[in-house]
Amino acid sequence: MNHSELTIVAVYGHTNGSTAIPAIVKSMNELPGSRGLLLSVSKPDDLPDEIEWKHIYPFNYNRYSVFMMHSLYAFIETDFCLVVQDDGWVLNGKNFKPEFYNYDYIGSPGHCALTLNEKAEITGIYLNFRWTEPEFADVENLHIVQNGGFSLRSKRFLESCNKHGLPHWGVESIPMKQPDGTDKPWKPIWNEDVHLTALFKPKLEKIGYSFAPLEVAKSFSIEYLFPALHTEGF
Repeated sequence: MNHSELTIVAVYGHTNGSTAIPAIVKSMNELPGSRGLLLSVSKPDDLPDEIEWKHIYPFNYNRYSVFMMHSLYAFIETDFCLVVQDDGWVLNGKNFKPEFYNYDYIGSPGHCALTLNEKAEITGIYLNFRWTEPEFADVENLHIVQNGGFSLRSKRFLESCNKHGLPHWGVESIPMKQPDGTDKPWKPIWNEDVHLTALFKPKLEKIGYSFAPLEVAKSFSIEYLFPALHTEGF
């Protein structure tokens, strides 16, 4: 395959991003024709010529999510981008399936899930979620988070939050029951991948954006290799 309409991008708002260089280079080598792009606060001295660098201003962990939802689109010139980090990159480009480009978003199935009502309000939160277990197969309105740290996204998807007025919900918190019976405020929708692939998923699907189904997402990448959380032979 030729991946001329794919940008391999890493975003680092707290360092120069040099630790992500191997991930970008490896991914570019595995996906011929793709572009490399590093967005960071300063340019690394050892940045290879084949990777383009663009300056971004500093931000913290929480603001990373805001950036990914509302600003990344402005830096991507190709039809798709593959987000990589220093702990996530392409292992074998031969496993890349042409059908991946049929979706606006693909990330590995995560181990967090939300249930939503018809108003897209959170009705349930599953942490350390085991999506392989049969009892969850019939749960209504269950949305399994797809990992964002290594994810394929269409250019039009990158623009979706701004285009359709979907704001980051970082100020919201939800009381979570603790073992002693008390409630502890928690922000389960702080991360951008939780916003995009669970909280906002029904709205985005309704207006025409497509997410890879579980079986396709499983073949795309793996977030966590704990055997109990995956099907046999996964």
